[in-house]
Amino acid sequence: MPRFFRVIFSFILISLIGIDSLRAERLESAFAIIVDSSTYARTRQAVDLYAKAVGEDGLFVYVLHKEWKNPDELREKIIELSKQNPPLEGIVLIGDIPVAMIRNAQHLTSAFKINQDASRFKWKKTSVPSDRFYDDFDLKFRFIKRDSLNPALFYYALRADSPQKIHSDIYSARIKAPANSDSKYELIDRYLRRIASQKRMQTVLRTVLVFSGHGYHSESLDAWSSEILSYREQFPRLFSSSGHFLFYNHRMDPNLKYLLIYELEKEPLDLAIFHAHGAPNKQYLLGMEPSRTLRQNVEAIKLFLRGKLRKAKRQKKSLEQVRKKYEKEYGFAPSWFTGAFSDSLEQKDSLLYAAQDMYISDIRRMKPQAKLIYFDECFNGAFIDSSYIAGAYVFGSGKVVAAIANSVNVLQDIWADRHLGLLNHGLRIGAWLQLQNSLEKHIIGDPTFHFISVDSIHLDHRFLLQAKDKKLLKKWIEQGDASLRTLAVSLLCKDNKINFEKELIALYKKDPSFNVRLMSLKCLADLRSEAFEALLPIAAKDPSELIRRVATHLMGDTGRKKFIPLLAHLRIFDISERVRFNADRALEIIDPSLAKKYCLEELDKIHDPYYIKKVSGLIRHSFKHDSLWLHNELLRRLTDHSVPLKKRIGAVRTLRTYRFQQAVPVMIKVILNKKENPFLRAATAEALGWYGFNYRRVHIISACEEILKEDHLPENLKDSVLMTKNRLISGANDALAP
Repeated sequence: MPRFFRVIFSFILISLIGIDSLRAERLESAFAIIVDSSTYARTRQAVDLYAKAVGEDGLFVYVLHKEWKNPDELREKIIELSKQNPPLEGIVLIGDIPVAMIRNAQHLTSAFKINQDASRFKWKKTSVPSDRFYDDFDLKFRFIKRDSLNPALFYYALRADSPQKIHSDIYSARIKAPANSDSKYELIDRYLRRIASQKRMQTVLRTVLVFSGHGYHSESLDAWSSEILSYREQFPRLFSSSGHFLFYNHRMDPNLKYLLIYELEKEPLDLAIFHAHGAPNKQYLLGMEPSRTLRQNVEAIKLFLRGKLRKAKRQKKSLEQVRKKYEKEYGFAPSWFTGAFSDSLEQKDSLLYAAQDMYISDIRRMKPQAKLIYFDECFNGAFIDSSYIAGAYVFGSGKVVAAIANSVNVLQDIWADRHLGLLNHGLRIGAWLQLQNSLEKHIIGDPTFHFISVDSIHLDHRFLLQAKDKKLLKKWIEQGDASLRTLAVSLLCKDNKINFEKELIALYKKDPSFNVRLMSLKCLADLRSEAFEALLPIAAKDPSELIRRVATHLMGDTGRKKFIPLLAHLRIFDISERVRFNADRALEIIDPSLAKKYCLEELDKIHDPYYIKKVSGLIRHSFKHDSLWLHNELLRRLTDHSVPLKKRIGAVRTLRTYRFQQAVPVMIKVILNKKENPFLRAATAEALGWYGFNYRRVHIISACEEILKEDHLPENLKDSVLMTKNRLISGANDALAP
């Protein structure tokens, strides 16, 4: 028998030994531990201990170790394993496992939009490290090349004939040490031994810490307070005298970083959630403390100017030009720049900045107690780097079992806490990840970890995904807590689609839970029916700030002029800055000229002449600028053959984010023009793929079908058109982040 299969067989025995008190037939799911040969050789005993602990938790365990040549080889093995009995539930990739770097799939991310032109940007920067390659078996990829500098990275393009939505068949995670040297084996060994012991200690979710950093929620207190209400729905027990739910906002204290470290190290702490901006090696927590006096304002400006000079020196730019720029534009005297390169001031400024953010060096000195940390931050899960934030927490000296983090940038404050309340019901965090459709979101650490269920309802993984018991799901909708009702709505809609539409509308109108209503709205958005559009004006007046924000965004994406009067009202009167911003964006992409007219009519309802004068000026300028930008710049560049091809493509790429309704007919005309440059046609077709909610998407699909009938169609154009057609038919990967 080959060594590979002997290893699998031996670990099946270990699993059964570890759960001898359970009957074998209860092992309804399997879990695969996948290790590279070098890591396995140096951590074998620790892997054994981890496998046994997972087995004791009721999973049938496989261990596969090999020097994996490429992602394709491993993916085939995982799919093969998934066909065995019991069915495969999830996998964990330990050590140096090949990484699939995904291209042509930015619509499967929440925010990652970057030019993939290899002549301008490095491949590593323009690709998404994603283990959806391993856990979504239906996605189709085309291999491009292996990275010449980092042989662990393999570049793949999502194929045009692939499904254009993520529906992971299993869950996955990485146990990837934040080190390049041989110390990585020691870190992995120590981590596996620790969690093997921790897994035997049953943990009830009792204490949660949530931190919101500067720039998150765009400083909207209404958005922040609405989020607290959402958590209260999902974790009601923790808002009683027996629970502990900590909310920190960056405005609370200029020394909040150190209070945060204190709370992270204090027991008991079970779950920590960070909402902030991030980088692979940093969490941006506080930002500069607001200036309250004239002296503080002066010192803040001097600090800013010193920073500009230091940056210019690092970039080897002219310091004199920087000085002259600010002296000329703002009238600063030379004395304002004094001390930029003074040792004492540099040290003082450095300490000031260090107190604002969390660095890997800070984490290495900490002993964080949270068993699970959720990083709603950009790049904190960039496991392709030798050192990254999530890895520093997981492999540190504390009790962190796992982290949920993003490998690239992420769209923030868009229902980040979706389904988190299911952790109360014993759901494994890997299964939670399967409920999120995201190319960038990953688990670093043990994906089989779960808290102990707080009541009789323990969510079984197979039931969760297959949703066979429709009667039970409907019972949950009537009697379950907010988290179970939200889950039931999602599963029933997934299985019944348009046949569940009436129930979704009724649920939205009657359910008191913000989370249930938002899930109902999301499911209706997935259907993109007339009933969905009819519900948007109701949702735009919801007490939940997040629901209003989502509704205004979706109204803009439909391109319907009938929404302009309501959007104009929201633009002027909604209390939330985020809702007003979304309403403004929606108005500009539907029709800037009509938007100005209706906004000015709404202003007539106000009786303060000063306010009217101030806001009307902003509105007139804003919508005039939008209209001129669309017609005189973007569309002119797109259609003008005298403009260089690079600039024409740049103009159409802008329309991916600014989805102007008036641009659609022009873009369709461009892609249908056989005399146009095929690269421009391909770029325009790709941009039209982002108009999945637009009421003219049927016309775009028809244009794509007409193009696909052309003879001798260039391959890149064919792929772009086919992908756009499939995207528009299937709809957005996540309707709340289209």
